[in-house]
Amino acid sequence: MEILFILMVSARMPELLVEEDIIYMQDKLHLNDTEESAEQKLQDEINKSLGSAYRRFDNMIHNFKHGK
Repeated sequence: MEILFILMVSARMPELLVEEDIIYMQDKLHLNDTEESAEQKLQDEINKSLGSAYRRFDNMIHNFKHGK
């Protein structure tokens, strides 16, 4: 998976420009965990985000900006 992030650096995405960004993504996606552990952590993060007024507002702004 790391190789995919490295390949994406050339796309100049603001969120993925330097090695630290790749490390951050690996950590957030729990790529070094077991599949079960990573799935549970990601599900917990989704549930936390769904309950967050800030996240809902942020998603609304994102959808407005990108026309969804």
